[in-house]
Amino acid sequence: MFCKKVFFWTLSFVGATCLSEKNQLWAVLEASKGDTDVLCVVGKRVIKKSEIEQILQQISNKRQGKEVSEEEKKRLREDYITMCQLSEWAKAQKLDELPETKSALDQAYISAALRKLGESAEQATKEEINKEITNLKKDEDIMKSVVIETVIVDKKGKDGKKDMEGELKKLENLKNDLSGKIFETWAKKFQINNPNGEYKVNDLTVKMLKSNPQLEKILKEMHVGDIKVVPLDKESSLVLVVRFMKEGVRTSESTLSRMALQGVKSKKMQELIKKVKEEFPVKE
Repeated sequence: MFCKKVFFWTLSFVGATCLSEKNQLWAVLEASKGDTDVLCVVGKRVIKKSEIEQILQQISNKRQGKEVSEEEKKRLREDYITMCQLSEWAKAQKLDELPETKSALDQAYISAALRKLGESAEQATKEEINKEITNLKKDEDIMKSVVIETVIVDKKGKDGKKDMEGELKKLENLKNDLSGKIFETWAKKFQINNPNGEYKVNDLTVKMLKSNPQLEKILKEMHVGDIKVVPLDKESSLVLVVRFMKEGVRTSESTLSRMALQGVKSKKMQELIKKVKEEFPVKE
């Protein structure tokens, strides 16, 4: 998608020997004025409408022609522009030495930018975390939580060697296992070989559940002890196995500390990205 911008990068390169950085940007802006495909300019980068349309088409194809909503289109445009701003900032900061002509490797600049911002956001003080914990405790939906066990298994069995249908039917008999030990043994035996799909015990606040409508709907249909098998994708044989363990549990101090740290980091990251956007504003 980035090859369409070769003309603009070439123009900037040719003018480098006689134009200042400011004049190079002016040259790019002037060159883009007559192009109706131009959406905006960020730094020395021209962003075209056709780039966005290409991504939207890829999403539509993946969804087998299902229309992308206007809200999703707007969010994607904003996210794409933000990624371009991060990339331009990373280049200006010389966070990556990749040549500008290889703009198809733009992701390397974005990764470098996010890594640099992430390192800055890591510097959260104990005072900031304690203040965030105090704020979290004021929210009733955060202080109430449920405990569930999850694991992802492949219906085709590990390496496709064993049909799991029979094993999945046995789950109904495990719902009376109040200790959870039998289910844990079962889960670890059939879990997929992937850290994201291995057996876990999850302490989820009501706030977290409300932010995930699908998970909230699943748990509303379950009672403590129930086990539910949820397909992950129509085209995949992977299923999520959820066991509802407890409800109405007070959120632990350790969970609050993790949430507070993540909250502080997230706020710092947003502040840093805001500064990047101010340094590389969108030129319509």
